[in-house]
Amino acid sequence: MALKGLDIFKLSPKKNCKECGCPTCMAFSMKVAQGAVDIAACPYFAPEALAKLSAATEPPMKTIKVGAGDAEQSLGGETVLFRHEKTFVSRTRYAMSLCTCMDDETVAQKLEDIKKVDYERIGERMFVEMVYVNYSADGKQDYVELVKKAAETGRILILGCKDAEVAKAALEVCKDGKPILNGADASNYEAMSAVATEAGVALGVSGKDINELYDTVAALEKLGNKNLIIDCGKNSIKEAYAIAVQFRRAAIKDGNRTCGYPSLVNAAVLAHGDKHLQAALASLFTMKYGSIVVVEEMDYATALPLYGLRQNVFTDPQKPMKVEPGIYSI
Repeated sequence: MALKGLDIFKLSPKKNCKECGCPTCMAFSMKVAQGAVDIAACPYFAPEALAKLSAATEPPMKTIKVGAGDAEQSLGGETVLFRHEKTFVSRTRYAMSLCTCMDDETVAQKLEDIKKVDYERIGERMFVEMVYVNYSADGKQDYVELVKKAAETGRILILGCKDAEVAKAALEVCKDGKPILNGADASNYEAMSAVATEAGVALGVSGKDINELYDTVAALEKLGNKNLIIDCGKNSIKEAYAIAVQFRRAAIKDGNRTCGYPSLVNAAVLAHGDKHLQAALASLFTMKYGSIVVVEEMDYATALPLYGLRQNVFTDPQKPMKVEPGIYSI
């Protein structure tokens, strides 16, 4: 955090009203400095002081909201590199991939497979939260129709499309669900940003290497678009890992907010056709900074250990997992 507790206290209303849940304004200020309480929990800060403090105390990594209604998910918002330093706050989300290159039978089977993994573990629902719908210009499916089918699953959609006109048409049928448009790069970022901004959705950004990726993100920020997600690329597993780690370190340790966005790792492309390697990559990027991991398929053999790992990694170490004592059916 940029400010210390005393800096926050100097701007506080000093009413000691306890409405925030803390006994004094000093105690509240200390908790805000530690990141344990949101500054907005105090209703009495002057607007100018609140604006100044909100900017100074916000996490180095931006929180991006995707999905709508009950399906809304938070990505990013992390403040530490390692769980034991404090806690991770936004779970890695898993997506299954569809593509216009698939035939009707394969698409139908995939859509059914998405619904198969759905169970509860220690009070948390475990299921495939997202569907990645990839556009291929020479595909067998109409992209807009495929997006419609994917939207019927009730999952959050990720539109993998670099064609601004096609993306715009696809968003017309799904934008109310607040999907992610993953298709901006150095060649089209202005057009894709305009499409994403008009639809009010997050924009995924990629680059041919880490330097081009950084420059493209910076260019999008200059356009005023900070509703972004970092696509770690498809060149190699090594490069994807390097981007995920280096961007996170630059944001958390160096305070470089241009790097402070959630990340997407497309294991379905990095390990195409290799189910077991994709499962290994999903595990790796659950621990090392993947906000979204895309796989070709998710069955119970993959899900049970993977979701168990995620639940352990993203549990607050100061609040152990527990269930209410009782008799449960198996």
